Amino acid sequence: MDEPLATLRIDSRFRGPPRSGNGGYVCGRLAEFIDGDCRVRLLRPPPLDRELTVVADAQGASLMDGEQVIAQAQPQALDLTLPAPVSLAEARALSPRFRGFEAHAFHSCFVCGPDRAAGDGLRIFPGATDDGSRVASPWRPDAWLAGDDGKVRRRYVWAALDCPSGWAYLHPGNRVAVLGQFAVHITAPVPVEQDLVVVGW
Repeated sequence: MDEPLATLRIDSRFRGPPRSGNGGYVCGRLAEFIDGDCRVRLLRPPPLDRELTVVADAQGASLMDGEQVIAQAQPQALDLTLPAPVSLAEARALSPRFRGFEAHAFHSCFVCGPDRAAGDGLRIFPGATDDGSRVASPWRPDAWLAGDDGKVRRRYVWAALDCPSGWAYLHPGNRVAVLGQFAVHITAPVPVEQDLVVVGW
């Protein structure tokens, strides 16, 4: 571990499980210290409401809690074959099927927690397609998610992509999982206050 870059706090508002940060949000925070595409690996549950340190290292950047490594980020290109898109109308029809409405391990998750009020969490509730190959949810990003450029900040784009990918895995059964490793490629800025579709597969 080498040069300290910054300190940051993961406010409890941005939790996934009750006592740790939402994985996508935390990965997105660390990814902001890497230029371009990157991969972030979470090694421990990200602690809430205390000062953490971001340090530069040979691979990229690490998030530290004292001497403990919480997460590591490094540049990595991401090449995906995308599934068929889901229309906004279809996403709106699928969202009420969200399994998390019936059983959810983390009801107050910043991204997909049903207990989060409008304007507090992202409230992305992905329901499965009939063939189970994808999950999808409508999403209208609130204005407060914008950065200086007026577009959704990277950390919130990462967060929005986390839970739908998880629910695509969780959909077939009563499994519980949290994010371990995440890579993101953002092709274009994401607008606020527009109707979007988030898809996981």
